[in-house]
Amino acid sequence: MATQEEIRTQVEDFEIKGDPKITEAIHNTARAMVQKSVNVQPGEKVLIYFDTPGMPLVKEIYNACVAKGAEVRFFMRDLDEDARVI
Repeated sequence: MATQEEIRTQVEDFEIKGDPKITEAIHNTARAMVQKSVNVQPGEKVLIYFDTPGMPLVKEIYNACVAKGAEVRFFMRDLDEDARVI
């Protein structure tokens, strides 16, 4: 299992590529989630639980939380490992 620092590096280094309209929609969704739905406040601890296909949204949520002054932790599921368990 990857460490928090390894996951954080993966998230920070991830580059969103593709259609600019989709990228903008992902950005806007993440901002709405952080600012309106969850109302993240400075100093709060936020856990982002995700699968790797969700990395574009994860990166934007992470950026929005950091901009709000939150402490972000990650739980990245391993879909292959989950499939083996079943």
